[in-house]
Amino acid sequence: AMLIDVRESHEYRAGHAPGSKHISLGSLESKFHEIPKEREILVICQSGMRSSQAAAILARAGYQVKNVSGGMTNWQRAGLKVVR
Repeated sequence: AMLIDVRESHEYRAGHAPGSKHISLGSLESKFHEIPKEREILVICQSGMRSSQAAAILARAGYQVKNVSGGMTNWQRAGLKVVR
């Protein structure tokens, strides 16, 4: 799967999941060419709201997509690695 972080640049720089690709929600549709349709796409933001919107946009465009529930907030609470 490919993990896409849809937060703003400053949020991504402050801490993101290892291996995630940064594409802000506002530029998502213009970056479809960077997202492979043959892979499952996971989207994440801070709490799950923006990534929910991103998941809906990607699903309408034909991607197999899942929203990471709870976003980076839950990621960090779970003790998962964060890159700064």
